[in-house]
Amino acid sequence: MIGLKNIIFASGFMALGGLASVGLEAVAQPGKRGAQGGGHALHRLIQDLDLNSDQQSQLEEMRDTMRTQRQQRRLQQQADHELLFGMLGEENVERDLIHEQIDERMDAMRTQAHAMADDLMDIHASLDADQRAVLVENAGEMRERREQRSSQMRSRAQQRIQHSDDAVE
Repeated sequence: MIGLKNIIFASGFMALGGLASVGLEAVAQPGKRGAQGGGHALHRLIQDLDLNSDQQSQLEEMRDTMRTQRQQRRLQQQADHELLFGMLGEENVERDLIHEQIDERMDAMRTQAHAMADDLMDIHASLDADQRAVLVENAGEMRERREQRSSQMRSRAQQRIQHSDDAVE
């Protein structure tokens, strides 16, 4: 029988894995939210930049790399979940093994995030002054949209909490 302690542990592990995945996804595709983003955030950021062929090639290479890394992360996440769920039926959960898996995933994500940041900075360095000005303008618009969405989400969450509190009383 699976004990409450193991269920709580498994939930925490899955939440950590999910947070880590979301964190890297946010770096990989700023503004993307779950399956809704579809890579449009990056497109919005670079729209109207009038990129030359070298810049476009550099960007396509970065997109391909991000896509491959995303697929690899999903496969690794599935393997991690299988390991965890396999352990739930055991008498003693191997904490060290789970900690090792978490550390490996976080190290890989850190390495990927650094490489991606370097790629983005290389693209930034290839932009001329006019392209950088457009990039800054597009980034500001994206930030405003993100802040509006965050504000709306906070407002809805507060309404749900209030509704929940009213139902309890």
